[in-house]
This record gives sequence, C-alpha cells and structure tokens, in this order.
Amino acid sequence: MFRSALIFFALLAASSGHTQSADNGRVVVEKQCTTCHAVIDPEGNKLVGRDARTGPNLYGIVGRKAGDADFRYGSAILKAREFGLVWTEANLSQYLQDPSGFLAKFLDDPQAQSKMPYRVRNAGEAADAAHYLSRAAR
Repeated sequence: MFRSALIFFALLAASSGHTQSADNGRVVVEKQCTTCHAVIDPEGNKLVGRDARTGPNLYGIVGRKAGDADFRYGSAILKAREFGLVWTEANLSQYLQDPSGFLAKFLDDPQAQSKMPYRVRNAGEAADAAHYLSRAAR
C-alpha cells in the first residue's frame, strides 16, 4: 500500500519533464505560502515570509519527518508521520498540489484530510517550491 504510493509519486515526479528552479521556487513560496508560513533558520533569520504562524516554519522541511516541527498538526499528518512519511522534493511537490489527496493516497484512507486548505495548482511551481525548500536549509 505505502510502497505503491511511493512508487507512484516517484514515477510522477520523474515523468514531469520539469527542471526545478530554486530561484523561481523562492518566488513561488513568497507569493503563495507566506500568508501562513515562513522560512526561518535556527538563528532566527527570516529567509522568506512575514510573521505568519498559521502554518509551521518550512525551514529544513525536506528530509524531515512529516509533522516534526513544533506545530499543532492535524490527525492525518500525524498518522502519516507514524507510518514513516519523510518529506522529499518529489512528495512535497505532490502534497503542495493536493494536500488532502496526497494524504488520502499515502494513508490509503479516502477520509484523510489535511489542515492546509491551499493548493499550488501548477505542477512546475510546486516542484520549484519544493526544490527551493530543499536548498534553503543548506
């Protein structure tokens, strides 16, 4: 079940034909994510965003377990964490495009819902945002 979902997302990412751009990804994050999120490094430097605290800090999200930051997550993300979801560029890009749909597939639970209502509707922009977030913590 989880293995087939991971294979599906890996194949989908590989077949997109889009070359990710961290520069464009920063613009996407600034325009589409900073109403709720910020990217703040461990020293407190704000790399992107305002003082939004509706969503978790996105610094270092790629490579981190889902639901790992200090934030009040919904039950579906916490369940995905229990089942071993670790954010990669590929699966974060998919999540950004359809948060609840991604969790429903990952958990094999059509009732799974994300607390994040926003979607990045363009697949290339979602890939760029995920690419930027993977680079911001380096």
